Amino acid sequence: MDAAALAINEQRFASSIKNVVSTEEYGNVAEGNAAEFIKFMPGVTIDYTGGNARDISINGVPSAFVPVSVDGFSVATAATGGATSRAVQSDMISINNLSRIEVNYSPTPDSQGSALAGSVNMVPRSAFERSRPKFDYTVYYEMRDNARDFHPTPGPGKDPEAKANPGFDFVYILPVNRRFGLTLSGGYSKTYSDQEQIDTTWRGVRSA
Repeated sequence: MDAAALAINEQRFASSIKNVVSTEEYGNVAEGNAAEFIKFMPGVTIDYTGGNARDISINGVPSAFVPVSVDGFSVATAATGGATSRAVQSDMISINNLSRIEVNYSPTPDSQGSALAGSVNMVPRSAFERSRPKFDYTVYYEMRDNARDFHPTPGPGKDPEAKANPGFDFVYILPVNRRFGLTLSGGYSKTYSDQEQIDTTWRGVRSA
């Protein structure tokens, strides 16, 4: 079945206000980052950390109150720095094994209590949605606007490193029969992201 048709029909017959978009709708996504795709959906704002799309906000509500799930199962937070937060860092989720993304804007009886403005559900690819095998792959080079060197340059470690790096991703879908099928996906990306850091050191006056 056509992925866009599945998304349209799911949105049409939904019991709540939701927007459903096929992951094939906007073409390739840098690094396979799911948040880079979700930012194009209505009412959604993405917060960036270190140049990476990460936290999802719906209608201005902070990301800590926007539950994210994969096939209905809640995704745990991966907050760095030892912080305690409910915000899900979506750059940890790869999009190349997702079929469509659902953004719910109104609560239903099965919604989580923390879904103040809505929630996000990511639907994995399924072999039962296709009648024939499919293999998609992407090979690319990734670079930042301020670092376009293909040859190794100084930083960030003690040895020179290339700032533009190759990457790839693939997904293979194999429907065997009505009761059995499989999907296989994988990918690799290495992104250079420079970050400015300032350490403030205060030294008090010592009295004799």
